Amino acid sequence: EEAADPEPQVLYRINAGESADVSSIDDGPDWTGVADDSSPYLVSVPETDSGNYAGGDDVTPTGSVPDSTPGAVFDAERYGEMEWEFSTDVDAEVEIRLYLSNQYPGTSEPEDRQFNVSVEGQQVLTEYDPVADVGHANGAMKSVTITSDGTVDVDFEQGPMENPQVNAIEIVATGAGGSI
Repeated sequence: EEAADPEPQVLYRINAGESADVSSIDDGPDWTGVADDSSPYLVSVPETDSGNYAGGDDVTPTGSVPDSTPGAVFDAERYGEMEWEFSTDVDAEVEIRLYLSNQYPGTSEPEDRQFNVSVEGQQVLTEYDPVADVGHANGAMKSVTITSDGTVDVDFEQGPMENPQVNAIEIVATGAGGSI
């Protein structure tokens, strides 16, 4: 009889837009708040055109957002070019979950905000437009699964319009390989 894959294990949960930790609503870890560039996971941010924004429209999560995600992670966003880095076991299969929404009223129309995201040097979102994808003030979860080389690199890069943005990041070991 074949052994069942173990349950996915949450390795990291980051509330990228504000310093407040957000309590988990499942048995996993809380979502660690990040308000400035002092997070050990946020390894590179520019000196200008980046920061946190919490004054936007209330966000409604769409069906792509897992039920285990508290709505409070959409209360604020981090914007601007940025590089995140997370340690994992070598050869661990991990799912990178990006929680994205457009809550800034100044970019509420399609094509107002377009940016790129790369994971491990491979572009996974190209000219991503959250409003064209799910509408203004709606939250989405985009994910990619990789086999880690020991470090998971997630880069948010400038696209044709406005700044890149992220509300939260979650790194989940899918059961193949190990965990940290």
